[in-house]
Amino acid sequence: MVNLFDGGPKSAIEVAFGKGGFAPMKKVERKDPFVVELYARNEATKKPWVKPANASHLWELPLPRNLPAGTHRVTVRATDEYGRTAVDSMVLEVLG
Repeated sequence: MVNLFDGGPKSAIEVAFGKGGFAPMKKVERKDPFVVELYARNEATKKPWVKPANASHLWELPLPRNLPAGTHRVTVRATDEYGRTAVDSMVLEVLG
């Protein structure tokens, strides 16, 4: 899942695992799991009417089923509505 700050309907996100090619991610409208967890963790300190809402700037792609156990570089490429591109990477560890 990618949360693209200020991502809109013309934004596009792609992801690559290791040395594989980029695959497009699917834009979804749902509650951000990070926000849901944050609200749940602070349930006692927030007003009862404050609830997580659907976000319009989330993209998803299932992990490849054939991703073997070990560490993998995950690279995300985001292109905004003006054609500007940002690229970032992280390391993902798949446990056996």
